[in-house]
Amino acid sequence: FLGGKTGEEEGYVIENVTLNRVGVLNSWSGADGGGIYSAVPADLKQVAISGNTGNANGGGIYNDAALSISDSLIGVVFDPNTIAAHPELTTPNVGENGGALFDTGLHTTSIVRSAINGNQAIGGGGIAGRAGIQILIDNSTVSGNTGTDVGGGITTNGTINLRNATIANNTATSDAPGGGAGLNSFGGGKFQMVNTVLANNVISSAEKGDRVANCGCSGGSAECTGGEMISDGWNIEDADTCNLFYLQGLDKIFTDARLAALANNGGLTETHALGSGSPAIDDGNNNVCSVLAAVYGVNVDQRGQPRVTDGNGDGVAVCDVGAFEAPGVSTSGGGSGGGGCAINPEAGFDPIWALFIFLSLGYVARRIYIRRR
Repeated sequence: FLGGKTGEEEGYVIENVTLNRVGVLNSWSGADGGGIYSAVPADLKQVAISGNTGNANGGGIYNDAALSISDSLIGVVFDPNTIAAHPELTTPNVGENGGALFDTGLHTTSIVRSAINGNQAIGGGGIAGRAGIQILIDNSTVSGNTGTDVGGGITTNGTINLRNATIANNTATSDAPGGGAGLNSFGGGKFQMVNTVLANNVISSAEKGDRVANCGCSGGSAECTGGEMISDGWNIEDADTCNLFYLQGLDKIFTDARLAALANNGGLTETHALGSGSPAIDDGNNNVCSVLAAVYGVNVDQRGQPRVTDGNGDGVAVCDVGAFEAPGVSTSGGGSGGGGCAINPEAGFDPIWALFIFLSLGYVARRIYIRRR
């Protein structure tokens, strides 16, 4: 405050904040916001937020204004090679609610091509969103988070929109009869999802054992009463807890998406790759991927790899379900369509083949001559 009065801040206003390629590591707050406390519009690009602790809400981020997060990690890494190279990214963000992000106020938060992995809290190990908040989660992964109450992945009484997201391997240890480990609604919270994978999100209860609870509702009800989980189709769940079955079966329940473990599969953040033969490959809605391309200017998955590839080799390019797009498969040389001969029009002249053909024709001509005599 050059020229200002000591102890006074009148006249000084921060209107917005941009963090670009910044690490927020191993910080602590006795109240909210262990890593970042944001009360103005903020834009976080290629940011790593790890190892932060808030004694109240928001271990990684406490947010009370419009927020955009892109190509960023909030949490920890799981790939052994990445752990060895970056041990500073191995300690979780921890908060009372919202281990990675506690979001409150009246605004929209956008999370794109990012990873919310391995955070811890009482409620909302990954994200806790309050009423009045809309959070858009696109081409992103929420995995390996833990809530000691409900919503290991995400808990909200606001609105969460999931498009091409992967919600997997989150854990809650609540005894709430209808609570969710992956996605949890309370007080009228809503989740709207499309092109999304929900897998292996587990309630782990000391009294009742483990149960898959990809989705659920807390607040006294043994199950969601309707309207909390809204499907726009093309989702895959390995159980039946998310009220899917939109449009006569465009969703798939009791279906294993064959997710690989979190790993460095390219790009800036870790993803769950799709295993061979995964039903998520070429099973999404291309229109959704086109909408995301229009919004963000690129048609890519979480890693920045092109969307809408022919991942199953049937000759038709279709967007995959989840945050990861499987690479395209060539059908040349006998793929699923049967055998064939691949010809390279740019290959040079091969004299060996010419000699072979010449000798073969000579042999056939000689056989014909002999038979005629």
